[in-house]
Amino acid sequence: MRGELDQATLQEIAAKLPDIRPLLKIRSWTPSITSMALMFNGDAGSALPLAGVCLNDTLAGITEARCALHEALACLVWYREKSPSKPNEPAAVFASRFYATAVASCLYASGERLADTLIAMFEIDSSKLQKSAVSRQRKVAQYLATRMPGDPITVVVQSLGTSPDWKKSRKLRDRWVHEQPPIIGGFGIQYRRRQRWIRHVDQNGEAFDLLDWGGGDEPDYSIDEMVSIVGGALKAFVSVFELVVKSYEQRLWPPPTEPHTGVTDS
Repeated sequence: MRGELDQATLQEIAAKLPDIRPLLKIRSWTPSITSMALMFNGDAGSALPLAGVCLNDTLAGITEARCALHEALACLVWYREKSPSKPNEPAAVFASRFYATAVASCLYASGERLADTLIAMFEIDSSKLQKSAVSRQRKVAQYLATRMPGDPITVVVQSLGTSPDWKKSRKLRDRWVHEQPPIIGGFGIQYRRRQRWIRHVDQNGEAFDLLDWGGGDEPDYSIDEMVSIVGGALKAFVSVFELVVKSYEQRLWPPPTEPHTGVTDS
C-alpha cells in the first residue's frame, strides 16, 4: 500500500484529472423529480426518468474511473519519488497497472450505461439495433449514425469512437478480459503465449528450428503509456457525457420561449 502524499503533490495529481464537480447536479435529478417535471410539460409517459437513472449510473462509473486514475498516478509518484525505499519501479508498475486496468474497465462499463441512457432518452426500440455489434455502445452509435446523422449527440458519440485513447483503452480492457493481459515494461521478465521454437530457412532453402532462448519478450506498453491512454480516454468520455447531460437537462426543462408581442417590422 502506498503512503500518504503531501497536499502539493495531491494538487498536482488532481490537476491531471477531469473536473466532474459540475456534473454532480444530476444526483438531484431523481425519478420522482424528473417525472414531476415531465408531468408539468405534458409528457408524463416519457422514458426520460429511466434515462435519468441510467445517467446517474454512468456518473457513478465515471467517478470510479476518476478515483482509479488518481490512484494510478499517486502510486507512480509514491514508489518512484516519495517511498522510503524509492525508487521501487516494480512496485510502481504493479500498483499503477492495477488501477489503470480498473480505469479501462470502469470506462467500458460507463460506455454501456451511457448507451442505455441514450436508448431511453431517444426511446430507441432495442429490436432496431444491429445484432452484429457486441457492445450496446457500438450498437447505439451505429443506430444514431443511421437514424440521426448530424445530431450533436451523434457527432460527439462518433468522435468518442474515433478517439485514439478511447480505442486503445478499449483494447486494453478487451485484452485484459479475453486474452493474455498486455505486457507492461518495468515488471521483470515476462513472456508472450507463443511457440519458442522458431522455424528459419537458410540461404540454401533448408529449413531448421532454433529455440528462442531467455530474455523475455518486449513489452506492449510502458506503465506511463498505459496511464496516459486511460487518462486520455477518461477525458474524452467526460466530454461526451457533459453534452449528453446538457441535452437531457434541456429536454426536462426546455428554455422558455420569448413571448410574442404582436409587433412586426415595417
